[in-house]
Amino acid sequence: MNRRYAFPISLVLYSSLSNGQQASLPGRVYTAKGEEVPGAFIQLSGDEAKVTDPSGSFVFKDLKPGDYSMIASFMGFRETKENFRLDPAQILTINVTFKEHVTRLHKVTVTGTGIGYITGLVTVN
Repeated sequence: MNRRYAFPISLVLYSSLSNGQQASLPGRVYTAKGEEVPGAFIQLSGDEAKVTDPSGSFVFKDLKPGDYSMIASFMGFRETKENFRLDPAQILTINVTFKEHVTRLHKVTVTGTGIGYITGLVTVN
């Protein structure tokens, strides 16, 4: 084998072997009553985040092995945090069950001034 091709070939071989080592993290979010939660915000360590689909499901793919933290949140429920470790090529399913968190929403009044025509009036209580 010609020496000048040895490095690029070994690099391609290494990258193709390491691609199979990526882990994935599927899961689903439920209420305490067992109902799916569509639109829940799921954030993984760092900047990676997802929103659950209409069935309350999410999946993070091509994750590097290591330690992670996951935070799940949705209005009206307590934020949930999970810590876990992913091994090479592992598929770890994490299902989240939210507990209700009753909060009082404050009244918001929006006013504005301007020149123009009024086409509608909206009141929120």
